[in-house]
Amino acid sequence: SVLSVFLITYGYEVNSDLDENSYGCLCSNNTCGCCAHIEAPKIGLNDTGCVNLTYLPEEYGISFTVTIDKLTIYNETISAKNPPPACFGAPILKDYADLCLRFYDLDVSKTKLHGCVKIEARLHYVIVGEYKIGCFNIGQSRWKIYHKKLVQLIRAKNKMLISENKI
Repeated sequence: SVLSVFLITYGYEVNSDLDENSYGCLCSNNTCGCCAHIEAPKIGLNDTGCVNLTYLPEEYGISFTVTIDKLTIYNETISAKNPPPACFGAPILKDYADLCLRFYDLDVSKTKLHGCVKIEARLHYVIVGEYKIGCFNIGQSRWKIYHKKLVQLIRAKNKMLISENKI
């Protein structure tokens, strides 16, 4: 699948039940791959679009590439704090057409980044289509693992207290 290509490219191995037709985001460490089908006939686009992003916590930045059907068409590093849309043309698009990548619902800290990403298709600078690619959580896995262990400890302690009271 496209997400498998992303993960192999960046050297991450993530066990997932995603199949060939899956879209959304898949993350490992500080890197995520997000894909969706983009159909914008007005600009000549009917392909799979992916955004591969890496959170740079020291700089509060996001480094990303945009691919359309596995062809890299844009590569940039931006601030994760209120980033403007990143607009770019591509050889596969019709004349006077471009795409804008927009990050939104961002929650940024030194240890984590949550957000969503969408692509806007434009013709003569007018948006003719908007495609939500997916949402991502970077830096959350440590809390989830910690939280899971904490819940297990509390449950074990409660079972022990219950069994002590039954004796």
